[in-house]
Amino acid sequence: VTYKPQTTRKRWLGIVTDEDSQVLFLDTPGVHKPLNELGTAMNASVVRALADADVVVVMADPTRALGQEDTMVASAAYKCHKPLLLAINKNDVTTPEDAATHEQFYREQLGDRLKAAFHISAQNPASYQDLLTAMKETLPVGPFLYPEDLLTDSKERDIAAELIRQVILETLYEEVPHSVAVTVENWKENRGGCTISASLHVERKSQKGILIGKGGESIKKIRIGAERLLKDQLQKPVKLSLFVKVTQNWRKKKQL
Repeated sequence: VTYKPQTTRKRWLGIVTDEDSQVLFLDTPGVHKPLNELGTAMNASVVRALADADVVVVMADPTRALGQEDTMVASAAYKCHKPLLLAINKNDVTTPEDAATHEQFYREQLGDRLKAAFHISAQNPASYQDLLTAMKETLPVGPFLYPEDLLTDSKERDIAAELIRQVILETLYEEVPHSVAVTVENWKENRGGCTISASLHVERKSQKGILIGKGGESIKKIRIGAERLLKDQLQKPVKLSLFVKVTQNWRKKKQL
């Protein structure tokens, strides 16, 4: 999870199972006006997820000013004709006034299709228990679709690539905002931990220099930060090697 907007590029499935329920969360890219084929594919992922969902949770960030993307999100949610719940996130860092402004905006946009609104903090599990309860009460009854101990259907390589990209975005801020793709090339596990090599794809030679940094400072910082996240995720020591490649027009390549 990163604080930067528009960083999710595909649909991610999260699974929450307890004694009497199993809730499947489809986390999609944000709704936005696409500027390239990657953006178009991201919006298509949103459309598919809305069609598959039984309940739609609209997540709002009150620390950001309301804008065009909020209008697009509200419109997409309203038009999907599914039960809607509103989650005003970051309750721990926003002001009551900003939270109220966002809630009012979405209430006006979603109308009577909005079933309830909740003020939550993703950092505080106690704050979103009422939201989870509302989801369970709204979802249809059916069999569990996944084993009770499974948390996601994503492969470890996909998660690793996303964690590395997260560190890149948080390290470089606006310098190479969304022009990097990550592919895991090799993955070897042994008794001492896990050895991973990954390629970082950029579109221009100038971006390669930014990613590496003066004397390799940036790429070293990215590697150390990614190793820490991967170690926490895999619960074992990780040795990570990163290689920066100029892959022109990578956003048009489906495998990336």
